[in-house]
Amino acid sequence: ASGPQPAMVSREIVYRGGDRADPVRRAPVDGVLGRGVGPPVLQRDREGRRVRPPGPAGRGVHRPGVARNARDADAEGFRRRSRVEVADIFIPIGIHRLAVLTAAAAFVLIVAGGLVTSPGSGLAVPDWPLSYGTLFPRMEGGVRYEHTHRLIAGVVLLLTLALTAWIHRREDRRWVRRLSLAALGAVVLQALLGGATVLLGLPPAVSVAHAGLAQIFFGLAVSLAVLTSPSRERSYDVAVVGAGLAPARPLPWLFMFTTAAIYLQTLLGAVIRHTGAALVIPDFPLAFGRLIPPIESAGVAVQFAHRVGALVVSALVIWTALRVFTSPPSGGEGRVRGLAAGLLLLLLLQVAL
Repeated sequence: ASGPQPAMVSREIVYRGGDRADPVRRAPVDGVLGRGVGPPVLQRDREGRRVRPPGPAGRGVHRPGVARNARDADAEGFRRRSRVEVADIFIPIGIHRLAVLTAAAAFVLIVAGGLVTSPGSGLAVPDWPLSYGTLFPRMEGGVRYEHTHRLIAGVVLLLTLALTAWIHRREDRRWVRRLSLAALGAVVLQALLGGATVLLGLPPAVSVAHAGLAQIFFGLAVSLAVLTSPSRERSYDVAVVGAGLAPARPLPWLFMFTTAAIYLQTLLGAVIRHTGAALVIPDFPLAFGRLIPPIESAGVAVQFAHRVGALVVSALVIWTALRVFTSPPSGGEGRVRGLAAGLLLLLLLQVAL
């Protein structure tokens, strides 16, 4: 390493290139952002990383946009300490436990919604938000399913409200706070859509929107449970990782594309359920004894689209799992591979059902 050395840094890392190992000091955030006069920034060359004297503010970095990215990361509420480039995030364990409870309750709510739809109990209680003008009607017939669904929805709403308030009180990451607000908004809108479904007599468009939003809320609840987990990495190297110096990988894009395909497939399933098109094609795996049936009605079209979507989703899930299993180890790969294996098992179960 050459050039002036900082007076104080948090730690040293060693880059091993060729037959020698050179100590390299990581630059503080202030150095990356161009604040101050002394701290150096990192520069990559053919041998590895070396320390280079800083230039003017915002210059001397080895990738375009690194100063902007580091500045954005610094502005997101990280607890930055003087001359230290690592920001630590501290979240009470209670927030994570409440988030897990909220996600679990959301899953139970979705199951309860399915129990309302399957036996045709959506209009067993004709009014809303009360049930036959009371909070606790006689639990018999379809009322048992519909009113239980409403009670669980009320519990989920209260849990989400408490979780959002707690996150806004103790969480430093702004984007996590916004995510909690999105979850709260989703569950409130979900309740309103549920009421509109009853009051309007189960219109297909509102019912499909109600089912689709349920999946979005569940995804938000699970995301909050993951993001508040104490097992998640709690420190972020703003100067290196946050600035985008880690090599880009296509796996996150594949994950997002697969998730989007699964969600669209779920919406198609909701359309089939709420339009009564579940049995318009009576045979399986062929359709009227053919690979491509005659599209003579909207029901046949959506049913066939759902079957084609199942093939697309299956291919994407298998591809995603294979990419995870064949990717080089990068830390935490055991957990990700376990999730990929679970995804494959869920795919097999869904196909069997």
